[in-house]
Amino acid sequence: MSGLYIPGKGFEVLPNVFVEDGTILYPECSMKGQMQKIAFGWAYSYVGAIKDYEKAIETLKSISFEDSQLFYPSPFGYVTSQQTIIDDITVFAKGVPKASVWFPKNGWCFDKKLKHGVVGSGGKEKNYYSFTVEVQFRQTTNTGVDFCTNDNWSFFVDTKVQKFYQVKEWLDGRVRRLQQEVVLTGTPTLVLDFDNINVIPWPPITPGKEECINPVTVKSGCVS
Repeated sequence: MSGLYIPGKGFEVLPNVFVEDGTILYPECSMKGQMQKIAFGWAYSYVGAIKDYEKAIETLKSISFEDSQLFYPSPFGYVTSQQTIIDDITVFAKGVPKASVWFPKNGWCFDKKLKHGVVGSGGKEKNYYSFTVEVQFRQTTNTGVDFCTNDNWSFFVDTKVQKFYQVKEWLDGRVRRLQQEVVLTGTPTLVLDFDNINVIPWPPITPGKEECINPVTVKSGCVS
């Protein structure tokens, strides 16, 4: 099994959802604990769907509303309902044979201040709490290629801190590209690692390839 899926210096909180050793897991009855439960459930909704689709979808439904939204940098843009999120999970689960999510212990930011405003694209004002967490999303393609995506997930949740109104995923698309540029150079600029404590914005750089970060061009030989 690929090193991408070894727990390393951490442990599983849900199948294929890992947290780094030393991570504080707050009581589920607390606000921070409920926020962590939502984040772990969101991760499992995707990586768990590969092996146990029904349980993963059940988990997604338990932490979302029918009109919950997902926004992330992709051709899909806004995913504007629970059903379309399920559709996205379905496509993902069919196209990826292995995946896991790694949560570093220093990646959490909890905002305990109640806010009021428009959340999502529906134009409706809501009272909500928010929190963010850094993650490393690991996948293996159907052709056997391993890669990581370094994300920052922002959640906007209801006042009971049980379900999310919206998830926003922020990522730098160069991370994946710089981990796969093996055609021209033979060695990726960014190390393909796991349990990296500095998830955002970059994984470690391969020694000797520091100049390949910017600019990223095919002509420079720094990307395939």
